[in-house]
Amino acid sequence: MRDYQMVVNIGSAEGYYAVGLALLLHLPVFAFDVDPEERRRCRETAELNGVGSLLRIRAYCDGPTLRKLARGKRYFIVSDCEGYEVELFDHEAAADLRHSDVLVEIHEAEQEAVYESICGAFTASHLIDTYEATPRDAAEYPELGFLDADAGKAIEEWRDSRQKWVFLKFRIGIHC
Repeated sequence: MRDYQMVVNIGSAEGYYAVGLALLLHLPVFAFDVDPEERRRCRETAELNGVGSLLRIRAYCDGPTLRKLARGKRYFIVSDCEGYEVELFDHEAAADLRHSDVLVEIHEAEQEAVYESICGAFTASHLIDTYEATPRDAAEYPELGFLDADAGKAIEEWRDSRQKWVFLKFRIGIHC
């Protein structure tokens, strides 16, 4: 495992990744979400799991905020920001995140263009791996039976295409 200094979770919602990574890595976590109710839930989830002191919960993370926070540091960044990926992960971000690993969920709206933009920005400084969600069978989730025909849509989060994640792993020894 890499020697991270901190975790940044953009689009933290109720804290699934933020709290889980705090528990796993025992590191401080910056958790960003624009929804006040989700921030409240994230704080509550962190407290219930004994990692409240590790979380710094904030409302909004734009490009300058992310770049300033991570510049020159070794962070693990997880982004599930519902379509804001291109604005956050551009060429400027790639330069400032050259020591950090970044996991970005690519959303279905113009998925290929977003994917190409992010990969183009990070290709010089990071190794790039792509992961696509595999199909899930609604029959494996009997607790969703009450949804009838919509059970399959529910386990796919009502998405039209498979979720795609891009893992940008910084290249050791590269100085951009």
